[in-house]
Amino acid sequence: MHRPHHVHGQTDGQNGPIDKSTFSLGHWITFRYVSGMLINGGGTFDGQGQYAWPENKCACKSLPVSLRFNFVNNTVIGSISSVNSKNFHFNLFKCDDLQFHRVWIIAPDESPNTDRIHLGYSSRIRIANSVIATGDDCVSIGPGS
Repeated sequence: MHRPHHVHGQTDGQNGPIDKSTFSLGHWITFRYVSGMLINGGGTFDGQGQYAWPENKCACKSLPVSLRFNFVNNTVIGSISSVNSKNFHFNLFKCDDLQFHRVWIIAPDESPNTDRIHLGYSSRIRIANSVIATGDDCVSIGPGS
């Protein structure tokens, strides 16, 4: 019998890389093939987008996503902040049953293509009691969601 793995972690927050050679990477932090995860702790993920946005005035370059969730299920993300992402703050691909609560997602109005939460081929995504304040899409829904 296969039992799901349960992951529990706490973050105090982190700062994203500012070395321009890392800007071509597709992500900063990625979770894949996880079920039953809890991410909380009151910390802030600062993507340090202000170092990348001048390089991408046309919003045509692919910059790193701050937090990527691929094939993640039955997960709670709460009491954290994401600020100044270089690209999307949260990207969800093929995820099911994720809950966001008490999440703060903030970037200045002039930040290019910094969607807050982007969904692709995902279902049962709930966002509650959160603050999403940026100049681009607050929640973008891609194909299959």
